[in-house]
Amino acid sequence: RIITDGSDFFRASITVLVDTFSKCIVGFYLSFRGPSYNSVRCAVLNACLDKKDLLEKYPDIEKDWPCQGRIEALVVDNGAEFWSKDLERFSASIGMSVEYNPVGKPWKKPLVERIFNTYNTEFIHQIPGKTFSSAKDLEGYEPEKDALLPFSRFLHLLHIWVVDIYNQQPNKRRTNIPALSWQIGCQDFPPVVYQGTEKQRFKIESFPTVYRDLRPIGIEVDHINYSSEMLVEFRKNHPPPPGQKKHKLCVKRDPSDVSFVYVFLPELEKYIKVNATSQEFQLEGVSIFQYQVMRRLLNNHIEINTDHEGLALANMKLSERMDDIKENALAKKKSSLKGMKSVAAFIGVDSDGDATFESVHRDLKSRDNSMCDSSEGGLTDSKNFEHVDDWHNIADDVEPY
Repeated sequence: RIITDGSDFFRASITVLVDTFSKCIVGFYLSFRGPSYNSVRCAVLNACLDKKDLLEKYPDIEKDWPCQGRIEALVVDNGAEFWSKDLERFSASIGMSVEYNPVGKPWKKPLVERIFNTYNTEFIHQIPGKTFSSAKDLEGYEPEKDALLPFSRFLHLLHIWVVDIYNQQPNKRRTNIPALSWQIGCQDFPPVVYQGTEKQRFKIESFPTVYRDLRPIGIEVDHINYSSEMLVEFRKNHPPPPGQKKHKLCVKRDPSDVSFVYVFLPELEKYIKVNATSQEFQLEGVSIFQYQVMRRLLNNHIEINTDHEGLALANMKLSERMDDIKENALAKKKSSLKGMKSVAAFIGVDSDGDATFESVHRDLKSRDNSMCDSSEGGLTDSKNFEHVDDWHNIADDVEPY
């Protein structure tokens, strides 16, 4: 399955959905990222929703692709992409049951196996640069020399083959035409289609799910903060459930765009769209995969440019200074430090000046000595200064500016 762009060649994976009654290919998803819940999700969306926009994208497709509607039962094999909590939640939310084929019994799902065989023999083998699974077939054959088909062009040809050829041609026994059988089946059992708000809800339910605490800053997912006025109002007006300190909300995120999420508010019984407030990256149109790569590159950049030795020395120096301050503080009498905060505020100890706590302490001592030496007003006894010298009581009620 060699598909290339430029001089490199890659192996793509395809997820296909087939209607068991008509044998029509109702949807598929092709990607280089390998099988995952996202590939299953995208294939299901492609199968269940109308294909109008898709057919407009490829105007040279001759036939219609009317396949759409709710899936009642999804029969799958035991691939890892089908065993996920996200698929369980998605299928439960749309009323779709998931049935698993027994392990090691591919004959239990002959329809999809036959489609893949047809896909390989009638479509893939016509494309220059195809490869083979057998080493014997590859003898003397170098697919990379002929693999010159861009992915976009391959996708175009695949849609033509699915819509105009596979769904339209009779089977080998000439007992069925998939597109015709779909048309007949829809007359007797019209499918339930997704439209309007139901279509939007269907898409949202398909997104991967995480649960996050609602905090004053909003919701955080993968180091991205999301918040909105509606989310803030919800937090103000709705206390957490009994026994919980915070709301734990269901969050849905579009794998193709991390610039927003959908948050389900249980009291309001609806999803709301919440935009990202983080300014670390430009997030609009950035997929989850791309964002993870960007964060990894940023972390590597920070790691390379961090002076770990310098930081270690600075921390050691800071620790030594803090130990010295602690020892000096314990050595001083508590009475000698009385009023220090107020005096420091009076003198103006701050980050813009040169005054220090040591200079404040010296100033306090000199002020006490000078007042004790004074004899004006009959205040010759140092005890008479006790009421005047309590700077803490004098400055405690003064408002800061």
